[in-house]
Amino acid sequence: RLSSLFQWHSGVPFTPIIQGSVAGGVDPGLAPFLASGGGANLFPDLVGDPHVSHPTTKEWFNPAAFANPAPGTFGNAGRNILTGPGFADVDMSLAKEFTLTERFNLEIKADAYNAFNHINFANPDADVGYNGATLADSSAGTITGPAGFNGNRRIIQLGAHLRF
Repeated sequence: RLSSLFQWHSGVPFTPIIQGSVAGGVDPGLAPFLASGGGANLFPDLVGDPHVSHPTTKEWFNPAAFANPAPGTFGNAGRNILTGPGFADVDMSLAKEFTLTERFNLEIKADAYNAFNHINFANPDADVGYNGATLADSSAGTITGPAGFNGNRRIIQLGAHLRF
């Protein structure tokens, strides 16, 4: 018995943000609020085209297209305006059942998760906050790792099932 599962989808939308760690360069009045934690972030101002013609892991989007909002204002960049990399995965299973006696059956099975060892990348670093004239987070726009719980490694498992 051969079976497979194929999963494919386009990228997950994400939102460029200005994290609390750069609040000192954004708005001194908001610094205590952002530094207090709790997942507080600001939206940046959109000042250019964030899309690049050929996205790579080193430059998935253009972080220079964003700027810190003016003190006392909120940024004009919307939610989920960018899309991360797509996802593709093929899982396969091969099994054979043997009749040992009238009462005993043995099934041998091999499962391969991510059978073709395809790398799926996570969304890029979306922190586009600026301290002065420089990007506070130099990895903005870059993809720093794989998606998924197992790091996209191929996993093969073998098993046997004795029924009686």
